[in-house]
Amino acid sequence: MSGMNHDDGYLLLRDKLTNDEIEFLLTCSTSDNKINYKIVKDFIDNYFMRSIIKNTTFITNPTYYKFRYSDKKNSTDASLIHSDTYNFNDKIDHVPLYTCLCYLDDSQMELVPGSHKKTNLSWIESYNKKIQVNLKRGDILIFYSGLHHHGINYHDNPNRRLLQIFDVFPNKQVFDTNVDKLRPVITQSSIFANTLGSFMYNLSRFQPIMNVVSFLHYYLVYKHLQYRLLSLSDLKPEERKGNYITYEPGPRMDYENITMNDDQNINIVCLKGVKTLQLSSIFINEPHTLLYLLVFLIICIYIVKMKKSNIDMNMISVAKSLKKKMLRR
Repeated sequence: MSGMNHDDGYLLLRDKLTNDEIEFLLTCSTSDNKINYKIVKDFIDNYFMRSIIKNTTFITNPTYYKFRYSDKKNSTDASLIHSDTYNFNDKIDHVPLYTCLCYLDDSQMELVPGSHKKTNLSWIESYNKKIQVNLKRGDILIFYSGLHHHGINYHDNPNRRLLQIFDVFPNKQVFDTNVDKLRPVITQSSIFANTLGSFMYNLSRFQPIMNVVSFLHYYLVYKHLQYRLLSLSDLKPEERKGNYITYEPGPRMDYENITMNDDQNINIVCLKGVKTLQLSSIFINEPHTLLYLLVFLIICIYIVKMKKSNIDMNMISVAKSLKKKMLRR
């Protein structure tokens, strides 16, 4: 059995699922890319969670809020570093929930160890701790839901089939004392958030630019400003206070309403009675946030101009070099 280094906040389990179990999960996908979510849930309950219970010391009697099965389509909302859950409870050091991932294809993930906990590190110091984790078919990755992470290099692989189980309560005690603090936020109706996700997915093809964007975006994540600045909407302060906030992109469906022939990349909700919230305009709630947006845009424009200036200087240097060679001839 494996224990997690709770300071780092993640655990990778290899070779804990058999090939037959993985193939059983893959039967959930039809020829027209529809998903039988009954098969997915059967896999989670009868194979995946049992394997986690058997091979870890900290998840003993799990209850999970939702799951999602996708093939690259989750990349539009996961291309930048983010957390699955954000801690606005001043009384605790970190959210005691987990995200559990099952990889069905080789993939890569970037994690920031320790970022799930409150810390005295600056955002740059935290960002510089990020590491890359190489994942193989059948790997199980478990991390605190507050850990900063994102998928990388997904354009390099023809498939990126992934099963994600979100907001996993590790035992009954944690469930009983924390379920009333979980607050999913429905973001599908946010035009800004959806447009930004698609834009970032396409921008990620240009790695040098994406590295700069990712660095700047991490500041927003670290300060809980990403939705206020980039989608111009967020929760009211009183809605965040004392709760665990999980922003939920994409469509959702209660498990009891599945048809066994549904689209992929849907959040399948398995736990009833959890209060959901909606984004509202920052123009109403926090007009001062527009000042942060202005400063952020100025910084972005400055960096882009610096990049362009460096490119122009490089082109001038190349031109001078070519001119010298021609004169020598």
